[in-house]
Amino acid sequence: MPAPLPMSECTSSTFLILRKDLASISGRIVHHFQKLNEPAQYADVMKLQNELDGFVNALPPAFKMRNPDKSQDHGMSFTLYRLMIGHFWLPVHRFMLLTEVLVTTIILHVCYHCEQADDSDLGYCVNCLVTDML
Repeated sequence: MPAPLPMSECTSSTFLILRKDLASISGRIVHHFQKLNEPAQYADVMKLQNELDGFVNALPPAFKMRNPDKSQDHGMSFTLYRLMIGHFWLPVHRFMLLTEVLVTTIILHVCYHCEQADDSDLGYCVNCLVTDML
């Protein structure tokens, strides 16, 4: 079996590896808001936000949120079986991952504020959340 490539060298599996890491953070966010017997603390929300920020800051150059390295989008790369021109899937993978990061960030903060709202504000919070999802 060949040695694994560094994360800075994109393969078709890089997105899956990054997506798994993001899913574990999303799982902790869901777990945080499912604790019904104790109220959410904003400090906990900020710890989760710091985890998301750490994930974003550790992304490989081709997946960076700001100024990603797009040199691999259309360059030449070798696959195990054949020569393939460019990573035609890389822009889509980048878009999907960064969109999920942004949606997760919005949900993290909206859920906290909806949980803190009284009944008169709850309809507004749900309406905002539904509008953001559409």
